[in-house]
Amino acid sequence: MLPFSDQGKPVLLVDGFHEGGRTPAAPLGTNQQHMKTTLEVQSDGSVKGDIKVNLKGIFAADTRARMRHLTKNREEDIVKTVLKNAGYVG
Repeated sequence: MLPFSDQGKPVLLVDGFHEGGRTPAAPLGTNQQHMKTTLEVQSDGSVKGDIKVNLKGIFAADTRARMRHLTKNREEDIVKTVLKNAGYVG
């Protein structure tokens, strides 16, 4: 699996050269990210919620690599970071 930045790029083959050679691009649908966020505003103004994330392809591989090196302190802040990146304040 190649990173997005390396997919579909021209290549130079030293052995077996042919014009127009390119790195493989991922087929349509190979890389997917689906996120469903459910938030419930409580009567006191606080919010309870749930985030479900389904990843496939490069998104899954990248997330697994990041999670392997997540510190305990960072683990506690991950939900806040996800919400902030989605434009939520709280």
